[in-house]
Amino acid sequence: MQDFSTARMSEAQPAPLVDRLLRFDPVLEQCHEAETGRERVANLRETFWLGLVLFNAHNITNAVLVPDVLGFAVVLRLLVVTPVIVAALICMDRMPPAFRERAILLLVGSAFVMEIVLFLTTRSEFGAYAFNEFTLTLIYGNMLLPLRFRFAIVFTAAALTLTTLAVCLKPGLDEALRFAFVVQIAMACIISLYANFKVERRRCRDYVVAHLALARAEQADSAKQQFQDQSRTDPLTGLPNRRALDEHLRTAFADGQPLAVMMIDIDHFKPFNDTLGHQAGDACLTSVGVVLATAAKHRDVLCARFGGEEFTAVFRSGDRDAIQRLADAFVRTIAFLQIAHPGRSDGIGVVTASVGVALKPEGQTDPQAVLAAADRALYRAKSRGRNCYVLGDEARPVQVAAA
Repeated sequence: MQDFSTARMSEAQPAPLVDRLLRFDPVLEQCHEAETGRERVANLRETFWLGLVLFNAHNITNAVLVPDVLGFAVVLRLLVVTPVIVAALICMDRMPPAFRERAILLLVGSAFVMEIVLFLTTRSEFGAYAFNEFTLTLIYGNMLLPLRFRFAIVFTAAALTLTTLAVCLKPGLDEALRFAFVVQIAMACIISLYANFKVERRRCRDYVVAHLALARAEQADSAKQQFQDQSRTDPLTGLPNRRALDEHLRTAFADGQPLAVMMIDIDHFKPFNDTLGHQAGDACLTSVGVVLATAAKHRDVLCARFGGEEFTAVFRSGDRDAIQRLADAFVRTIAFLQIAHPGRSDGIGVVTASVGVALKPEGQTDPQAVLAAADRALYRAKSRGRNCYVLGDEARPVQVAAA
């Protein structure tokens, strides 16, 4: 089924969702058809098969009421109207929705016209009693199917007009009986149309209520997701924040797969802030965040802002060569930014970073222990001149210069 979730509307829309003829807004009509079209076709088929049985059963009463046109009635019912209805039922699920509803109107209308023809042509003594079939057809079309309200209006108006003409043109009817028949058909039209209106109004209201409830639920889910995303995102750099990092580490450690944790710290960041100001410091952090996200792209790596000028990368891999290449890429690309750092006293005039890397030991389930190991490796990188990375456990630190 086509996805119409993007078409969901809210109660704040200025356009009405349902008009006076109980027609949905075009977009909402698509949603309604997508969700209820199959059920509508199934119900129509069931009701039409029942209607065909009852429609042809009228031949039994016709044998009593209009015996002079019985053969004509049987031919019309069995050889004309019934095949047309059966063909429509077979093709109904392939009809466009608008055409389907118009086809239903034509089918019910043709059955009603046939009853008018029999009523006018019979000269039987009891022919006037066939008038009762008009009311039954009205009830069937407006209340049992039921026709959509706008089509029920057309059907009812046509039925009232045709019946009134037939009663007026029918020869041999007493004038008082003509009047009584017109009053009866008018009352049947009013009752059946009003019943149709109530059924259709309830259908529309129930769907709109359900639709708006779903729209509100989707909006609430979207707002909740947005809030959750915001609560897990660092507002300055756009990277995941410490909360998202902790959640990711818990998941990564739970699956038992090898991984590396990297602590990344901008060298001499306090002098940078003190010299150029916090606005420049924020810009520097943002640029570093972009570099880290770019360097980690297309790898199974999460880069997050740990806090202050520190960042963390979690690399789901046990390949030491790949881990070293990623750490080296972090160091080199940050230096390659060539962000001027006039506050440095070591003669390097640009912003650089140091990286400490720790591998998760087999069987280790505590993320904090590996973070602490990466932090110790970071401090060894800083003690060995900065602008480099150190990969190692407690026993064998390894240092590789970034330039």
